[in-house]
Amino acid sequence: MGKHSVTHHKMVAYMLWFLSIFGLGGVHRFYTGHLWSGVGLLLLGLFTRSAISAGGFGGIFLGLLLGAAFTIWSFCDLYLIPRLVQERYGLTTIEGSKPPKRIPSPSPAPKVSLTRNIDDLIILYRELFERYTSGSRPVPKPVPKPQSLSQRIVKLARDEGQKGFSLNDAVIAFNLGPEEIRPELEKLMDQFLIEVYNDEQGRILYREPQSPTG
Repeated sequence: MGKHSVTHHKMVAYMLWFLSIFGLGGVHRFYTGHLWSGVGLLLLGLFTRSAISAGGFGGIFLGLLLGAAFTIWSFCDLYLIPRLVQERYGLTTIEGSKPPKRIPSPSPAPKVSLTRNIDDLIILYRELFERYTSGSRPVPKPVPKPQSLSQRIVKLARDEGQKGFSLNDAVIAFNLGPEEIRPELEKLMDQFLIEVYNDEQGRILYREPQSPTG
């Protein structure tokens, strides 16, 4: 049954259908496995020939009616043979093989509710806002203002204590030139925030003012 292609079986069925022209109908239906309808078409053809052969007005009239039914059925089968063959021999197109099975189409993706997404976003933003305004956010540390040159000079004088510091020490500590440091030293001396003195080697040094008891 599966040794021949569908085309081969169709050709055989069409060849058997041509027997209907000679009044021997239904043979192609036997070939395609439709036994009872084949018997019906075969008997219809035989009765048609018998009625016409009987002669007389009644016989001829009955023969014409049966012949018309036989002709209409046979020509309908001419167009139905491909379907009859497929029903009998399946969808085999190549010897010993069948076409691939149909892959079911994937089910459509579930619909996403836009309203639900908007509600979820509103809840999320509300939680973030409450968390942000609840005081749990870290308080940024204040950024210390950079010290002025005068403040740095006073701090250097306090750090050095009685020993004091020279202009060269200030140049190295502040990474500035003498022309920038010297005006600040004079300003601080005018404000009595530092004082100048000479050490044993005769160097000019600066320090915090000493109390009268020191």
